[in-house]
Amino acid sequence: MNKLLIFLVGVYILICPFYVFESGVPQPAHYVLAIAFVVMMFSGGFKSIIKEKIVLYLLFFVAVTFVVNLVYYVTNYGNNQAYIFLLHIAYYIFNCLFFILFLGVIKQGSSEHNIDTIILFCLISLVIQLILAVLGINKMTQYIVTGRSVLYFNNPNQLAYFVLLVLSLFTIFPSKFRKNTFIVLLVILAAVALALIASSRIVLFGVIILALLLVYQLGIKFKLKYWAIISLVGLIVGSFIYKTDFIQKRITLIDIRNHRQDTTGVSELEIRGYDRIWLHPKNLVYGAGEGNYERFLSHQKGELHSGLGTVFFSYGIVGLLVFALFFYKLIAPNLFYNLLLLSPILLYNLAHQGFRTPLFWAVLAAVYLISREKLCKNSQ
Repeated sequence: MNKLLIFLVGVYILICPFYVFESGVPQPAHYVLAIAFVVMMFSGGFKSIIKEKIVLYLLFFVAVTFVVNLVYYVTNYGNNQAYIFLLHIAYYIFNCLFFILFLGVIKQGSSEHNIDTIILFCLISLVIQLILAVLGINKMTQYIVTGRSVLYFNNPNQLAYFVLLVLSLFTIFPSKFRKNTFIVLLVILAAVALALIASSRIVLFGVIILALLLVYQLGIKFKLKYWAIISLVGLIVGSFIYKTDFIQKRITLIDIRNHRQDTTGVSELEIRGYDRIWLHPKNLVYGAGEGNYERFLSHQKGELHSGLGTVFFSYGIVGLLVFALFFYKLIAPNLFYNLLLLSPILLYNLAHQGFRTPLFWAVLAAVYLISREKLCKNSQ
């Protein structure tokens, strides 16, 4: 049964980059996970996982999102956008189930084998995206005009975030693939290439952080003369790559996005929707829920483009404290290193709403699993 669940999680990782429908509605990959949830219900061993404290903290947070959104759905009943409050309830329940599922498939049976299997699916999925990028395959979207690639995602940020999440899983899990220097370097190069293709500033920075951690994990130690040779070769190759049309176009795109507030007179915080936090301070007490965004005086007319900001504004101080408690308990066993591991994803979620992506919760589950394993070894 557990092999079937690992396979279904692997299939999800393979096909989650392929968006068939518009964003905000279930994609084919989500239906695969739905099947996995049903199988999980009939599998042994998952009852004990639900009783783990970290899962209880997450369930507490999900309960807060449920209550807040349900109250706003009832008070906004009759509005044609009221259903969005219920949709966000479904998002959090779905991702909570995936968190539990991911914990279960790794912990049951041989953890090392299960980790290797999950990482193998991650690497295959990453290679598929790189091949599509090299072939120049790009779904027709509004971003074609700006030159930002999406492949089969609906927007380039989804592509960039996928790369960051997969690289995070690869960095966190001590798989057999991470012990191979050649594979690690190829994975880093693939991640950098896809981040450049998506023209994402934050993700490119995050990939560099994770790349440094991967090199550190390998324990690569060269003599000074070898570092001098590597640096010289890197500078020569880098100068040629830098002058290519591909890199110059990406640099131009990133530069335009860096200075867009200079031409519009609107700050980056306003563009992301943070201004609603100080324009509607009363919602910080009990939360504004997620939906009916036309209620707010904000430059950004849709949702707040921040995962962390959304938790604060949508679920208030209580929601933020409950999420912070869950997050702290998750990273506490190896606090500094875990914060470093998750810093690229946290930075991304300051500028984008990435909490709805199931792979985000897989990364959190992975950090918890590895931290607990190290804690148990240290206590023996």
